[in-house]
Amino acid sequence: ENIFLAREPRTRLGFVDFAKMHQDASKLLVRLGLTIDSRRRVDELGVASQQVVEIARALSRKHTVYLTQGGREIPRSGMDNVRILKLPQIHRNPNGIATVDDRQDIDQVMERRKEVLQETVIALHPDIIVVEHYPFSKWELGREINGLLETARARDPGLKAICSVRDIPLQTRHEDCTAEAYASEVLARLEDLFDGVMVHGDPELSRLDDHFPRARDIRVPVFHTGIVSEKPATATAGYDKSALPAQGDPYVLVSAGGGADAVHLIDCCIAAWKGLRSENELAAYKLVVCTGLAQDAASFVQRARDDDSIVVQPFTPEFLHWMRGAALSVSCAGYNTFANLLETGCRSI
Repeated sequence: ENIFLAREPRTRLGFVDFAKMHQDASKLLVRLGLTIDSRRRVDELGVASQQVVEIARALSRKHTVYLTQGGREIPRSGMDNVRILKLPQIHRNPNGIATVDDRQDIDQVMERRKEVLQETVIALHPDIIVVEHYPFSKWELGREINGLLETARARDPGLKAICSVRDIPLQTRHEDCTAEAYASEVLARLEDLFDGVMVHGDPELSRLDDHFPRARDIRVPVFHTGIVSEKPATATAGYDKSALPAQGDPYVLVSAGGGADAVHLIDCCIAAWKGLRSENELAAYKLVVCTGLAQDAASFVQRARDDDSIVVQPFTPEFLHWMRGAALSVSCAGYNTFANLLETGCRSI
């Protein structure tokens, strides 16, 4: 009854169909590897079992998404229906993979991440696992991803594993080998571990074949999904309107992601802006600088000191709202910004 609270199956006469409800609840509990009697009261269960009942309640809604998060914290919006599974945090620095907490040992953290992922798939029994960009990059995470998929398949041979990749996958300096060796390794890992590849691009604009020379040698199905973009309706949920400029106040939006060119782009824009303002151009406008996760917003506040026409906005999940209200967007047009521009129709450089 707890699992199907407010969604109880009904008979043709409108009464609660307890037989069907207990039958469906039992199936869900079995999928989670539990031998709990579906007629037991929740307050009679241990804490762990009560938590799994909550998971079963979510699974009963047909589709449940669990998102693993193991890097720097990213402010997000519109995630009410997504459950976050937190892993020990790591990030990539110029020397490779490192812990976010400098006091932790990287080898111990990587081993714990692998264990958490394996424990999670045993508990959740997923039907589909989607892996972001691996094996086109992120080879450093190979042990944990391979362990995740091997454990999941041992529990459910019918599980589907999908590689999710953006429209232009490129070999990076972190895949330190020849182009030929790189392509061969990607193909081998795709064949061994995955059932399909989702390419998040418009095939009329850019195909996987255009950027991965051996795309025709991939032996699993490849699907082009179209460009994946945040929708205005999704971004609306719970955003902080107080941070936005007053309605009708015109502004130019400068945004920078996490790339190496981000700081240079912002510095150039601030310098150009001050020059235009000194010549009485754009007197009615403000310059809104949205920094990326990798940048220290305080350093840009210092650069923009003594100029109240420049607003520095730290990384925010409300970015789409800033773009919708902008007179102009200036950026390096990375994938997400490009998708935002298509959604909003904002004029851009």
